[in-house]
Amino acid sequence: MAAASGTRSATFTTRHQQAQHLDLERSEDVMVINPTYLAQRTRSSTSWSDAKTRVTKSYRDWLRASPEIQQMYSLNMPVSQIRTKIRQEFERHRYVSQIKTVDVLLFNSHQEFQETLNFWKQLTHVLKYFRAEEDPKARLPKNFIQGFIEVHILPFHRNKPQTPALTAVRRAGTENNNVMISQNSSDALPLLRTPGLIASGPVAC
Repeated sequence: MAAASGTRSATFTTRHQQAQHLDLERSEDVMVINPTYLAQRTRSSTSWSDAKTRVTKSYRDWLRASPEIQQMYSLNMPVSQIRTKIRQEFERHRYVSQIKTVDVLLFNSHQEFQETLNFWKQLTHVLKYFRAEEDPKARLPKNFIQGFIEVHILPFHRNKPQTPALTAVRRAGTENNNVMISQNSSDALPLLRTPGLIASGPVAC
């Protein structure tokens, strides 16, 4: 009886050790979720210089994380294409002139950044940003001038009500360059009063 009891105890111990070993192997394949990863305290920008620093930091964080995003979501595209899309998303808000709006955009940017790197998104959530590239109707501009106007000028004028001053400026650009804009006019071209949150050249990461 004693020998049988010892055999059963040894068998139970061996099975228990094997079960613990399998649990350890399974735990290595499971992604550990840390809700506080990349969390940061929300704050307001004290000045335009502070806002520019925060925007540049956010932009560089996205660029540095591009290879990890490509590997994490198994994206079938090069890292350069991901970084180009990041650049385009930042350029969409280039003409924001209110610092409170910049703070809201920074909050949304970091929220997307945290959810993306924590793998809280699905593949479809990431691919929605590349919908235009997959569209067969998407095309490249015929020349540099047309591409510049489509990216930098047209989105601003579509969202801004048409005013006589802007109409005169556009007409002057097509007919002649003799039209003068008053210094007190609030309808000047957007390029003349751009806050310039992001430099026009590439930002090193």
